[in-house]
Amino acid sequence: MKNKISVGYSTLSGRILAGYSTQEAGTTRFTGKKYDVTDEAVTAVARKMLHREESIEVDFGDGRILRFSVDIVSPGKPELVGGAA
Repeated sequence: MKNKISVGYSTLSGRILAGYSTQEAGTTRFTGKKYDVTDEAVTAVARKMLHREESIEVDFGDGRILRFSVDIVSPGKPELVGGAA
């Protein structure tokens, strides 16, 4: 199989990494140099969420679902806590 570019999270470093990878036994394995793209990835998700009116859900397949949503707060105004202003 041809190497493809993948993005993954390292539990050891707490960073988001990108690089070429292969699939082996159902696991993505980086081949060669990995690049720390943590700041770029987080910023890209934040920018994407600014333009969405709906949340994004990620299903972990074990009954847990992670839901991303955005609350935009203006400087000097109180933050939303528990959905109340």
